[in-house]
Amino acid sequence: DENWTWNISITPHGKDLLKPLADACREEGVKFCLYHSVMDWNHPDWTGQSFNDLREGAPDKERFKKEYLYPQLEELFTNYGEIGMLWLDGTWDKAWTSEDGKELEEYVRKLQPSVVLNNRSGYKPPQPKYDFHIDNAYSFISAGDYISPENEVPPTGLPGIDWETCQTMQPPKNWGYNKNVRVQPFPDALRVLVDVVSKGGNLLLNVGPRADGSLTPDHIDRLEKFAVWMEDNSEAIHGTTASPFATLPFDGRCTQKPGVLYFHVFNWPKNEQLSVPVGNKITRAYLLAKPERDLHVEPSKLGAVVTVPKQAPDPVVSVVAVEIEGAPQVASGPETLAAGKPVMTSSVWEGRPALAKEHITDSDPVSMWAAEEPARSGWVEIDLQKTHTVSGAILSDAPYNRTREFDLEANIGGSWKKLASGTTIGSQLLLEFPEVTARQFRLNIHKTDGTPTLADFQLFGPKENEGISSQ
Repeated sequence: DENWTWNISITPHGKDLLKPLADACREEGVKFCLYHSVMDWNHPDWTGQSFNDLREGAPDKERFKKEYLYPQLEELFTNYGEIGMLWLDGTWDKAWTSEDGKELEEYVRKLQPSVVLNNRSGYKPPQPKYDFHIDNAYSFISAGDYISPENEVPPTGLPGIDWETCQTMQPPKNWGYNKNVRVQPFPDALRVLVDVVSKGGNLLLNVGPRADGSLTPDHIDRLEKFAVWMEDNSEAIHGTTASPFATLPFDGRCTQKPGVLYFHVFNWPKNEQLSVPVGNKITRAYLLAKPERDLHVEPSKLGAVVTVPKQAPDPVVSVVAVEIEGAPQVASGPETLAAGKPVMTSSVWEGRPALAKEHITDSDPVSMWAAEEPARSGWVEIDLQKTHTVSGAILSDAPYNRTREFDLEANIGGSWKKLASGTTIGSQLLLEFPEVTARQFRLNIHKTDGTPTLADFQLFGPKENEGISSQ
């Protein structure tokens, strides 16, 4: 309709904007995909919410579909060749029903049966019962071809379901350009990508151009940094599947391909030891940034330890590739005697539940305790509530790795006996010592580079110790 206010033909540009873009995509081997808002925010026939203050007459949804929406879709699917994906949006208005959405999906698939659709047509078929928590309920509607969480990464991924997190580079809600909102820092954006892929998803990262179509220097900077990182590490992203590990003993993520595990390390271990919970035989380990150099691997009772260089190859995310024999197996670590047991500490960071002392024995390597500021030393004591024969401990002060001197003691007959000592703890430190029978065990942190922290303190006995096999 050449008389419609929002038609490109009556603008100063006056020319088709999509054809050059579609042609450029095909020249570069990129699938041409489209975003399409079902709701037209200004059309006089949109039945529900509208922002056209000059609208006259009664809106007519069926006329909107027949004379505007469907002809527009037909034009898009006719004039620009194969459309790889249609990202539908704008169907939250109550005037747009589930039946409208189903009809829309069927119409689009008649135009091009091979097109991929997201789940935002407005169609709400009977929903399966998922066994995971849903925060962003709209994005978990099982319509179209995949689920599209917005500004959300499902905590454990969505096994068996195709999904894609969509988020903007000017979070949380600025999908168009906003000069008053900062562009997301590159480390944050990269780690979101790694997090999503490690859980089996895809990331749609939005960039809002300025009015003249150009990108800001900050947007360009972030995209160029992605390109640089991908030069060394794209193998650990493209064509990979979700991590086989529920948790990792370091701050990072894992992706995989047949025969290769890619460990994405967010905080590089200061003790140059990367513990990986791999139960398979490891045939080789190396940095993706330096694949010509093999890294030393030692079996451990927690899987394996990879010796890495002192300097991380990338300041944000470095990838260690581990080649294995067979399907990935999770190493069965020792059953800790300390799980859920009472903990006493030299101090706690008041007002910060996320840093409570109970996290030390919650068997979660991510949660942690922190002493009060400005402490630079401290202690942690575990009460096993009855005497046990103990022959080993596992410690972690990731992700901060601040410990510089420590020792481990057991209370035997009312006196503290030193069992082990060291300098750094890192993401996962295994300590083994002659058997002792005791109820109370204390970690003394003598020196740190900041406030003392501890993420994990496990104790295990000789039977568990003897039965562990990593490779």
